Amino acid sequence: MAINESGPMFLKSMDAYGDLKDKDFMARYMRDAIMEVGPNNVVQIITDNAVVCKAAGMLIELEFPSIFGLLV
Repeated sequence: MAINESGPMFLKSMDAYGDLKDKDFMARYMRDAIMEVGPNNVVQIITDNAVVCKAAGMLIELEFPSIFGLLV
C-alpha cells in the first residue's frame, strides 16, 4: 500500500507461501518496494510488532537513513 497526495493506492502483493520469513526475506521485499517507488519518495514503513518485522525495519533504517520504521 502506498499513499500520496492523491490518496492511498495498492502497490503490489506477493505470494510467500513456503518461504522462510526471516528478517532478510522481509527486508528484501521492503527494499524492492522502496526501490520501485524511489527511496526519496518514501518517508516511513509500517509493520506489525513481530520480532522479524522489527529486525527487518532496522535493516531498512540502516540502509535508508531517511526512512523511518513504525511498529503497530
